Amino acid sequence: MDPQMSGVSDTSLSGKVREIFHWGSLKTRITLGLLGIFLINIWSLTFYTSWTLRDDMQRQLGEQQFSTVSLLASQVNFDFDERFVALKVIAGQISPDLFLQPARLQILLQERPTFQSLFNAGTFVATADGTAIASLPLPVEHIDVNHLQRDRLAAALKEGRPDISRPFVDAVLKSPTFLMSTPIRDGQSKVIGVLVGVTDLRKPNFLDQVTVNRYGKTGGFLLVAPQYRMV
Repeated sequence: MDPQMSGVSDTSLSGKVREIFHWGSLKTRITLGLLGIFLINIWSLTFYTSWTLRDDMQRQLGEQQFSTVSLLASQVNFDFDERFVALKVIAGQISPDLFLQPARLQILLQERPTFQSLFNAGTFVATADGTAIASLPLPVEHIDVNHLQRDRLAAALKEGRPDISRPFVDAVLKSPTFLMSTPIRDGQSKVIGVLVGVTDLRKPNFLDQVTVNRYGKTGGFLLVAPQYRMV
């Protein structure tokens, strides 16, 4: 090929390229504009897809967490209800004359091992003034201790309704503890005493399912008492 012809062709091609992609030309501006619109659409679609996917994953994760927590909460509520039912049944078997015979009250508690197994720190019976007169397990660690003065049995004795006390450090057990109580009534439905189940939080107990179970590798569960602002 003639070098001169080659030089002419190269020059002509270069000129055409410069003409097509000249920054001020209409074709260049249209091309770059369309390219920009295309890139913006791709970026917007990617961002929207990513945001939608993340939002959907968060929603699904939240629903899964709520379902898991609801199931665990239902089990905890069932365990509380089971103990309140047992307390109510036994309280219904305690007649007023037994308050004059603490030894018989003691025997009544001893003869119900299934009931006792629901509370890992035992049970006790207190009079209307909150003083314990019978207790298990032996020795009777709660005898003559007045719990009403510490407002632990107020709901059961003053309001006549089952209640769960605020967690506290028991002076005898030296351990964080809470009480579940239900009123004992006479033939006229007057509250004459209270039957109490004691749960020691340092020993294995029915709430361990909250602290032992894990959610994933790092997650866990907390039991919150909002009325006391306690976890």
